[in-house]
Amino acid sequence: MVNPRDIVFYDDEFTEFRDELNKLNLFSSFVDLYVFCGGLGFSENIYIETKKSGLGVAPTVEPLKNNRRKIEAIALQKSEDLSEPIDFKESCKLFSGFVNGGFTYLRDYLSDIKGDQNIRNEIILLIETKALKNIKKKS
Repeated sequence: MVNPRDIVFYDDEFTEFRDELNKLNLFSSFVDLYVFCGGLGFSENIYIETKKSGLGVAPTVEPLKNNRRKIEAIALQKSEDLSEPIDFKESCKLFSGFVNGGFTYLRDYLSDIKGDQNIRNEIILLIETKALKNIKKKS
């Protein structure tokens, strides 16, 4: 059961996949993994509402504080009314749809790849590819 004060960033459907990704040690925290998946879901324009909450994150953890602006920036893209500021909990709820989208994209992207090292390499390659794509857009 999720603590009511905790912030949920993904649908429970992805808990097992999240744990598989976490054991690859690519991200220093679950929050960093969620921010990666949220950015991926946003860049691929995949938004999936959370139906059943996954595990929560305490609102006081340092990685959450460090990523607050990124979460809010992506959430603003989904907000219906930009004339009113949205609180952080609502930003996280909006952001979670992109996290779910990123998990979906990544799960499909990695579906045919076997072995932790190969999966790890593919994720690194995906990050590099996305970064290069963004650099080309700026040029």
